[in-house]
Amino acid sequence: MSKRSKTKLKSVPRGHSPKHPPALRKPQHTATVAVPVRPWRKDAYLWWVALAALLVVTWFVYHNGLTSKWFLDDYGNIVDNGALALSNLSLPTLWHAVWSFNAGPLGRPISLATFAIQRYYNGLDPYAFKVVNLALHLVTTVLIAGFTRSLLASWRTRFALDTKAWRVEWIALAVAACWALHPMNLTPILYAVQRETILGNLFMVAGLWAYVAIRQRLSTNWLTVILLTATTFVFTALAALSKEIGVLLPLLVLLVEFFILGFRDNDGAQAKKLWLFYLLVLVIPAIIGFWWALPKLTNPHAYTSRAFTMGERVLTEGRIVIWYLGMVVAPRLSAMGLYHDDFSVSTGLLSPPTTLLSFLLIAALFAVAWSLRKKRPLAALGIIWFFAAQVLESTIWPLELAFEHRIYLADWGIILAVFALGILPLRRLQWRRIGLVLSILAVIGLTAITYQ
Repeated sequence: MSKRSKTKLKSVPRGHSPKHPPALRKPQHTATVAVPVRPWRKDAYLWWVALAALLVVTWFVYHNGLTSKWFLDDYGNIVDNGALALSNLSLPTLWHAVWSFNAGPLGRPISLATFAIQRYYNGLDPYAFKVVNLALHLVTTVLIAGFTRSLLASWRTRFALDTKAWRVEWIALAVAACWALHPMNLTPILYAVQRETILGNLFMVAGLWAYVAIRQRLSTNWLTVILLTATTFVFTALAALSKEIGVLLPLLVLLVEFFILGFRDNDGAQAKKLWLFYLLVLVIPAIIGFWWALPKLTNPHAYTSRAFTMGERVLTEGRIVIWYLGMVVAPRLSAMGLYHDDFSVSTGLLSPPTTLLSFLLIAALFAVAWSLRKKRPLAALGIIWFFAAQVLESTIWPLELAFEHRIYLADWGIILAVFALGILPLRRLQWRRIGLVLSILAVIGLTAITYQ
């Protein structure tokens, strides 16, 4: 063996063998790293479980009040409407039935079709009609929850990135719960013919959710504008053919865009191409609608069937709208019902004096909303939404003065504003816990009132 080889052998550690590589040696003790447990409130599936639980509770609470009685316009539109007595379910027969009765300026064929089909299967069973109304209310609740969740997510992206996403989602569910269980939303379910109101608002909320979802996910190019226009036209048509209030969908979309989305894409760039969308779905239809309605409103016989004039109705509605507002914030079961003939007609701003006070309060609320539009845009949106959603039924049209179902969607705005001012701004843990307790108590309180 050479001298060089001996030197190499001496440098090899005793006991070393290439048959036992370091990877097979006895492992050394290492410190284990604890995996953090994901808080329950951040699990997305629990949000949907809670929504499902809300639907069950809502069904139970409202089902308790379903009765086998018809009321008011139920007779003219359903019970005594021979056009809905189908001999078969062929398309020509159904088509003839829904267009042979003048239910409103646009005919309300979608609502009448549901009445005709249900009358074919269930006869004139009012309980069955109201069960379907309740089922549609649950569908609308799901849409309200989804729309509110998307809306608050857009608000967080633009105004409050420091707010946890999970917190925004649970607040959205709380808003939906208060809306679903609010006693002011009871009459569209128990008043069979007001399925028209539920269907109209159902399609409106679906259109709003679709608009926000598209704006969240797509940059505003011409293709997106076409998609937004087509989607809004479809849902506006479905809503308006259920009840004429559906024509307000483009106006509500504009409010969402102005207060929350800000005519900007997710990257902050201005969505300049949206001008075409609002021209097609809002400006042009509004002009056409104005010229169509003007001869009807200026007709001297428009109010002959009413005990008030157009001016007196507008003055009276100021007081009624404030009454609606008070009933949303602090509902009183004793003041609710189908009949509100006890409202006296306002013949002037001081006759009675509460007329002037009501309009001053409305003006103050508009001023508050405008002042909040930058720091508290959700609250500003909610306040203006409450009035915008009533612009057809609480203004110049020769309708009855007051019905609770007229704020079926309008009251969502006030609920949103309350949460935006009282719950969302809370930052410290102890205050957030108080906010959680108050939210739970609000839902329980509304449930208890409605259940009665």
